[in-house]
Amino acid sequence: MIGNLCFTIFVFFVLIFTIIAATYEPDDPLFHPSTQITNFLTSTSNATFRSDITVAKTGEDFATPNQTVVSSFINITDVDTSSFENAADIAAQSTDCDVGPETPIQCSDPEVFHLLMKSAIEHFKDIHFYKFGKAVPGSNDTSCDMAWRFRPKEGKTASFYKDYRRFVISRSENCTLSVVSIGEYHSGVNARKRKRNQKPGFEKKPDSGTIQVVGETVNDTLPVVESEKAFRHGKYLLYTNGGDRCKSMNHYLWSFLCALGEAQYLNRTLVMDLSICLSSMYTSSHQDEEGKDFRFYFDFEHLKESASVLDQGQFWSDWNKWQKQDRLNLYLVEDFRVTPMKLAEVKETLIMRKFGSVEPDNYWYRVCEGETESVGREGQNKELWPHLDTDTQPEAILSSLRDKIEEGRKLYIATDEPDTSFFDPLKDKYTTHFLDDYKDLWDEQSDWYRETMKLNNGVAVEFDGYMRISVDTEVFYRGKKQIETFNDLTSDCKDDKGHLFILFGVCKFCKREFVLSALFSAKQWAVNLLIGVFCFPAGGVLPLHDHPRMTVLSKLLYGSVYVKAYDWVKMETNNSRTIGLAGKVMDGIMSAPSEPTVLFPRSGGNIHSFTALSPCAILDVLSPPYSEELGRPSTYYWDTPIPSLPGYAILEERDLPEDLVVKGAPYLGPPIAIAMEIC
Repeated sequence: MIGNLCFTIFVFFVLIFTIIAATYEPDDPLFHPSTQITNFLTSTSNATFRSDITVAKTGEDFATPNQTVVSSFINITDVDTSSFENAADIAAQSTDCDVGPETPIQCSDPEVFHLLMKSAIEHFKDIHFYKFGKAVPGSNDTSCDMAWRFRPKEGKTASFYKDYRRFVISRSENCTLSVVSIGEYHSGVNARKRKRNQKPGFEKKPDSGTIQVVGETVNDTLPVVESEKAFRHGKYLLYTNGGDRCKSMNHYLWSFLCALGEAQYLNRTLVMDLSICLSSMYTSSHQDEEGKDFRFYFDFEHLKESASVLDQGQFWSDWNKWQKQDRLNLYLVEDFRVTPMKLAEVKETLIMRKFGSVEPDNYWYRVCEGETESVGREGQNKELWPHLDTDTQPEAILSSLRDKIEEGRKLYIATDEPDTSFFDPLKDKYTTHFLDDYKDLWDEQSDWYRETMKLNNGVAVEFDGYMRISVDTEVFYRGKKQIETFNDLTSDCKDDKGHLFILFGVCKFCKREFVLSALFSAKQWAVNLLIGVFCFPAGGVLPLHDHPRMTVLSKLLYGSVYVKAYDWVKMETNNSRTIGLAGKVMDGIMSAPSEPTVLFPRSGGNIHSFTALSPCAILDVLSPPYSEELGRPSTYYWDTPIPSLPGYAILEERDLPEDLVVKGAPYLGPPIAIAMEIC
């Protein structure tokens, strides 16, 4: 009886709901008053892409790293003045105002944003503005802070500078806003960009008497832990001892990046020794020199923004002060074969990796890479570079440049050759420049001299060999055309097809421009290299796929595989699908043992497929690896041979094959050694 009653009630409610759903007619917003129609049509509350007026987008966002001039900058005519015109119209019609002159200024108001932008452009006529940040409240109700990026109109550098200033704003009786004054350089501190990845409890020591220069002031102050509580809740990683001291800067950086990478993986603060030993290869005394400051050579401010680091001296001072009373524990690791993954669950406050005295097992980078060859200097091994001396004679260089650089152009020569007269034969065709032509940049009257002297407790700092390399690198990268020794002037490092060996082969990554900016290249190399082994069962198929803007080395480890490979002859994209004509590069069987193969972005069989004829394994080294975000997706294709044109086929993009299954597994074998000679 009760069950029947419940069922009857349920049916009744279902019937009512059905009637309501069938007869309900929602209000049509198009029949509403004009104001509601406007709100309806302009609403972005449910939009996928929200409008953003906080930053004026500029061409800088799309500039390439080597681009020295952005195509356009923000001009006064680009500022939206409609809000000012509307305000003037309203003022002409009525003197009434909804708010009084003393009402706080709303810095987030678009009218205020455009007012500040217009005032800055009109006030600073000697610079080009490229980007404005949002306006934020200043020190009181009548001030707003705003930041921007700019370049001097007469400046030769490609760099952008930053400034942030405080604007004092007044409101008249008819609500018209105007800028009363603009503060001094870096006065708008509330608009300064906040540092990323800043650990709670860390702050910078105040730096009185900082030298002001054009653009962003360099902030090399040391981060500190602000309180005992913050120190107690922190987690730290420290590398100590080892054989990396006084080695080449490239060796040091390789090890430092390993330590930094492990700290970031473990989400710990890296405790680093800012005092480094400069190898004799960079010093005028030809002796190793201790006591060099890390900040002499590298962008410490950027490092602080990108990662959590702490000076070793400051850390031990705090540790000795609070370790016993707070019962802080230390976890000691003395075997480099203990991987970072095994330390992920360690709860102790400090993980200390202690390295021994036996080289090369005491190199820090062994934690990340295992054993690698010692690094050396380029050009010293005559067996590896038998023609290098001949190919880099002035006459040979002049011959090589004839087809690469037009006569009469300015030529900056980055070299460690002490006698620049060696290059005099080039002066007949080009205007040559060398680093020493610009000694005034680091002499006793320069900003660099004063800033490094301040970092060095009042003692003058020598502009040493590694600093020269760093500046040479910066100039090299900003040149309109770069000519490299091993890539353009000699063929010692190339195969019979003219391909330069970087990953493997005799040159082993010995290209000067990478060496000169070792911090960048080493980090980029660590990120942009992927090594994997594809294991196929008999009959397994990896369909036809491409490798956009990638170089891939493949080695068949065992078994037999049928390989089909193409390169594009002509391609186009229709309706977001790629289709085109491709030429066949390989169509045959490979059996182990066999020589490695290399494919390049436009040659070598960039689009290929594998069909396992027996159980087999293929080692792949990809540089750079696939990345959807960076425009390097893996795309699959159908191929249709052309009977009337042997060796060619039409390739058409297809969806990811539904029957393709790739199962990944971590590498658990012995450490992998990547043999490199970083000059």
